[in-house]
Amino acid sequence: MLTKQSFRQFFPYLFGDNTVLKDDLKQIIKGKLPEPREQGLGNIIQGLGIGALILIEVAALLWLVLWLNNSPYANDAREIHKSLTGLIEAYLIGHGGMAVLHFLIERKRFN
Repeated sequence: MLTKQSFRQFFPYLFGDNTVLKDDLKQIIKGKLPEPREQGLGNIIQGLGIGALILIEVAALLWLVLWLNNSPYANDAREIHKSLTGLIEAYLIGHGGMAVLHFLIERKRFN
């Protein structure tokens, strides 16, 4: 995903560009769903998920290498890997929360 689309699209806040994010948050506060767009809330949440997956995979590979080499640090790497899985949990809650919000707003629109 990061090779097909720009890094900045998923992480605009790292470049100080929060214009689209602020606009999306204002729309949510007003009870409206923001349209999917570059540098928007949907892309930012997706970028956080991608970042979390990358961190977890790196930690898992480090743990594997240390474990295969009988390193005394293998358990520490395992604990780091387990801690980082909290990032995926946060991503799932955020992503799932947006899906539920989308469903409720769309349902309200058609009633």
